Amino acid sequence: MDSVYGPWTGPGWRPAPFERTAPRYLWTDAFGVVNYLILYKDSQEERYLQQALALVDAVHNTLSHQRGSSTGEAAAAAAEWLPGASEQHPTAGGLRVGKPHPEGHPDGDGQYFHYLTKWAFALAAVAEAKEDSKYLAWALELVQRVHPAFVYTAGSGPKRMHWKMSVDLTHPAVASMGNLDPYDGLVTYSLLQTLAERSVMYATSLNPGLWLRGHWRL
Repeated sequence: MDSVYGPWTGPGWRPAPFERTAPRYLWTDAFGVVNYLILYKDSQEERYLQQALALVDAVHNTLSHQRGSSTGEAAAAAAEWLPGASEQHPTAGGLRVGKPHPEGHPDGDGQYFHYLTKWAFALAAVAEAKEDSKYLAWALELVQRVHPAFVYTAGSGPKRMHWKMSVDLTHPAVASMGNLDPYDGLVTYSLLQTLAERSVMYATSLNPGLWLRGHWRL
């Protein structure tokens, strides 16, 4: 982990950027958060929990925002929020992948469903480790926002999913469907709903999110 994110330097630690044009990458950082939480659980060293929380903040400060003309987390945090997102609701506009190239490039930025579900899982894990329902609320807000953008019905046929959406979720960037996205969604949504229903704290604060299983019908 130190080779990817940099060694622990004490309070105020921030994860190192991956590269100049893409400081954060959602897929990798989702696994990074979970890895830090595993280290925290196994060692009970508080620093690992703090590193997980710092990585969550770094992702939201970067990938919850539009791509700016400058690079780096500070520049991204100063850029406009994705539509629907805000400081209190950083996942309510989805999250960019974090590609080095902008939209329009063959491998340009956008939103991938299977990246988003990995981030929702990571947030749920943080909620459990920190006993803070804010992170579960962010996970629920994320899937509630992106579900109607990715899932669609073609005529009278069955529901399908877009593989990749634009950064603002207004149109598909890749219209074909990933083979495992529906299963990924079902498993992740079921987990989130189970967590939301499991405790009084979650159930009373997250009732709007308890539609998940009923809306996953592909």
